[in-house]
Amino acid sequence: MQIYYDTLTDCIRDYDLDPKVLYPEAVFRQQLRQFGVYGYCMSAFAVPFFVSNASELPDLDKVSEAIQELTSSSSSSDSSDTDEVNEEDAGKAHRMKAGKTHVNTTTTVSTKSQNATDFVDELDILTERTLPIFKRRMIGNVLDLQKYNMIEAILKY
Repeated sequence: MQIYYDTLTDCIRDYDLDPKVLYPEAVFRQQLRQFGVYGYCMSAFAVPFFVSNASELPDLDKVSEAIQELTSSSSSSDSSDTDEVNEEDAGKAHRMKAGKTHVNTTTTVSTKSQNATDFVDELDILTERTLPIFKRRMIGNVLDLQKYNMIEAILKY
């Protein structure tokens, strides 16, 4: 972190500004303790992408679509189970009157949601090769949290 701060102060000086006035090291250290937890959390998500080969990474568009499907199906199922049953019963009555067979939309949504759930559950970019690297990097991150007095900030959450 010292190298980072020293480089930053060099850049500030390049603009004929005083880093001791503009961004004192004490403020930098305090903000590091306060906001470093965000970097730590992000590293848990980002490190697997940095240590994986491109062929090992999931298609992020498909992941996004699956998560959106799960979110939308979750929010629609939160409405009310009785509404769903009533709609299903009404649909059956309508099909009986019409004498036709229709696909039950509840089943279609459930199947789509299940497919999205299965897809997300199968995502595993930490392989036999990348898991040890991930563990080493995360241990390094935890040691940095200790070194820069950031543990207390994490324990708040």
